[in-house]
Amino acid sequence: MAPALPSSSNPLLVVDARYDHPSNVPYKALIGSGIGLCLFVLILVCVGVYLAGHELEPEIKPNVRLELLEEAIPSILFSKWYEHDRDNHPHWWHVNPEDQDCVICLDVIKPKDYIRALNCRHIYHKRCFDRWFVDSHEYCPLCHSPVLSAEDGVA
Repeated sequence: MAPALPSSSNPLLVVDARYDHPSNVPYKALIGSGIGLCLFVLILVCVGVYLAGHELEPEIKPNVRLELLEEAIPSILFSKWYEHDRDNHPHWWHVNPEDQDCVICLDVIKPKDYIRALNCRHIYHKRCFDRWFVDSHEYCPLCHSPVLSAEDGVA
């Protein structure tokens, strides 16, 4: 004989009809949690793929950058550079040496000033350009050509 079912008049036994059958489980909460978890995993995968495709370049210390710059583009007195440039490139147009300005500080470049003469032939005061370069500027302030090539150690 089967055991008797408890009577519904028993005050200690309360059955919530919403959860007594698997078809009444709150699927909206489960589906929402599953979608949220999938989105979270998708975001993690996207960030991982992005970071894997973009190598983080190690930052070069300022004194090392200046050493590389000095090796590749040594500083020189403006008067010596001007004479050398005039003698070695007579077919190029030359301006009056008194009319040379540093476009970084906007001051006149004097014959006794040390300069950096870049490969693009733009010149700057050594102190001005060194500050510009140390602040992670890799290009000429005027024409945006690279200051150093990959062979120089920084590009």
